[in-house]
Amino acid sequence: MAVAYTESEAQTRFSEALNRARGSEMVVITRDGEPVAELRPMKREKRGEKSAPENQTMEERLEEMRRKGTLVASGYPPKPFRLGKPSPGALARFLEERGR
Repeated sequence: MAVAYTESEAQTRFSEALNRARGSEMVVITRDGEPVAELRPMKREKRGEKSAPENQTMEERLEEMRRKGTLVASGYPPKPFRLGKPSPGALARFLEERGR
């Protein structure tokens, strides 16, 4: 079962949250009542076993992590990048200063 911390609790009690995750508990961090992150225990690899082959590409490693459940999507749709709108008349002022 997961234990939840608010964002501010997670900041002030990070060591405690990390210890819970090390102790096989899942820790959920919330912001404004919505879950935004998870701390989970890592699956330990056998001694002497490498975590990823040296010749593995980044895409292959990410896909492997998705299959194992180590990397999971946040569940939030990606936000489109938007440039801010220039103030009204900014282009006109710019051109005027340039003498056009």
